[in-house]
Amino acid sequence: MKKQISRRDFLKIAAAGMGVAALGACTPKPTPEPTTVATEPPTDAPTEAPPTEAPIVEVEVTTSGWPIDVKSADDIAADPNNSVYAEAVQAWLDQNPGVTLTKVAVNIWDPGGVPALVAGGTDCTFLFGPCVGGGWGKQEAINAFVQGMLADVSPFIGSHGLEAKCKPNIFQAWSNGSQVDGKYFCYPLNEYGPSADTFMYRKDWIVEKGLNMPDIGWSFNDYRALLAGLTDPANNIYGAGHPTWFLPFTAGWHGWDILTKVPVRDQPWHFTRDVSDPRWVQIFKAYREMLYVDKTVLSDVALGGGDGEYQNLFKNGQVGVARGNIWSFFASPTDATGLAAFADREGKAYGDMFGVAILPSGDGYQKSGGVDMWGPVSYSPNAAPEAVDKACGLVDWMFFDAGLSMTKKGIWDATKDPRAVFSAFLYMDGRQGEIYEGVPATPADAWGQDIVNQFTSFGDMPTEPQENKYYPGEANPAPADSAISDQLNLMATDPSDLDLQAMLDQGQADYVAQLPGFASSISEADFRAGAQAYYGDLNDFFKNNYPTFYERRFKPFYEGKVLPAIS
Repeated sequence: MKKQISRRDFLKIAAAGMGVAALGACTPKPTPEPTTVATEPPTDAPTEAPPTEAPIVEVEVTTSGWPIDVKSADDIAADPNNSVYAEAVQAWLDQNPGVTLTKVAVNIWDPGGVPALVAGGTDCTFLFGPCVGGGWGKQEAINAFVQGMLADVSPFIGSHGLEAKCKPNIFQAWSNGSQVDGKYFCYPLNEYGPSADTFMYRKDWIVEKGLNMPDIGWSFNDYRALLAGLTDPANNIYGAGHPTWFLPFTAGWHGWDILTKVPVRDQPWHFTRDVSDPRWVQIFKAYREMLYVDKTVLSDVALGGGDGEYQNLFKNGQVGVARGNIWSFFASPTDATGLAAFADREGKAYGDMFGVAILPSGDGYQKSGGVDMWGPVSYSPNAAPEAVDKACGLVDWMFFDAGLSMTKKGIWDATKDPRAVFSAFLYMDGRQGEIYEGVPATPADAWGQDIVNQFTSFGDMPTEPQENKYYPGEANPAPADSAISDQLNLMATDPSDLDLQAMLDQGQADYVAQLPGFASSISEADFRAGAQAYYGDLNDFFKNNYPTFYERRFKPFYEGKVLPAIS
């Protein structure tokens, strides 16, 4: 366990005359002016108590290292840039006497383990909500919050002035996805942008082979053709490297998450699953052909279910496309495993070697094109409100306020490399261009104007209405989706000739069979009102933004399956 010195510890050391210079100067309190006292006060005048300072409240904030870290002497010795970060955190501690920041050994990224730690009170102040809910998605975070497994941070959204710091449209996008029944389950980091729903690709290979560059609106067929063009069996190079769950993920590009979830009338659980549309078999068949016929996608269960191993293959030059997020794209060149360091080793400019693409469109639908923002920092329900307040304040300081500027300027002073400074460049507060005082560089200097334009254009795309905005929070457990997901996993891992429709039918039957054992906490009236508003807004969204998808896919689903259940 490593502990960051608190302001109160500092004052104790200073009072004892120990090591003050080593810790940095402390601003002394001004000497009080002499007070003139009347020599003969009235005998009945009340006696004034001497002025006293407000008591310092001792608060401990604990972190696993994300999103706020505690840098040890070893960390600083290994990377001097860590000293800048430590100074920024210490500056906040200096302004918040009584707060101690402690690093503890808690794995907040383990959906299987962290819920038990929260329930047992052995977690830490900062949490990742979806993991507490037992998964990796927004709905899991919502479930955890409704079940009392995450703290309500609503008072601190206002007290820290978050809305006033953000661009109105970006705050609204974040707010819509980050609350249930008007209560917030998380506090944002300033950086925003399409994160995991983006591809990194080898731009230099595409140019060399004369292939089409991916762009907004590119289709699944364009994606398939690109991977075929990048595949080089003689040199053991695949067009892409994807985890095995990418097969259902590609269905998501075609609206799977919306079109297979069907509301039902007067049932204890308000939704069922319907995967009978023959279009799903066509989609899964096409992806399986990429795996087992074209052999353009490397997907190995032995590599695990994360993106990291496939990103490593991308960095090693074994695949031409991999899924990533803004942090995996733009790691500092001081990180030897990052793309910037890779470009340096190859002697190429970053923007000449790499590009970033939005997910391919499916049937005319561009999934998560815009800013589907929610989260990401949640907080422990075991922490006192004072600790949650301070923890939110520290995040705000380091991602929105002076701590961010201190860190960026310090990195610039140490490296003079804009790539080290701009590990993110899209911000909720709308910072543009020369956004940090004392940093005479821009994101375009770091990564190239083309990449900056690409990410910015992704963030400007429309985003569909967020379902959690329309319904009261669900307090009861949801039916497991494993009956269907197990069939999809088998499709991705079994190369033999499979009857895909029969597998989907079996998965649906098994899913439906469990529904009588589940009951929603949302009343029929609240559900129907929420569903009418949600699907009505979805109908308008697709009609206005993706008319081809609307006519071919959503309109038949809406009119044939949804309206009869919610009218």
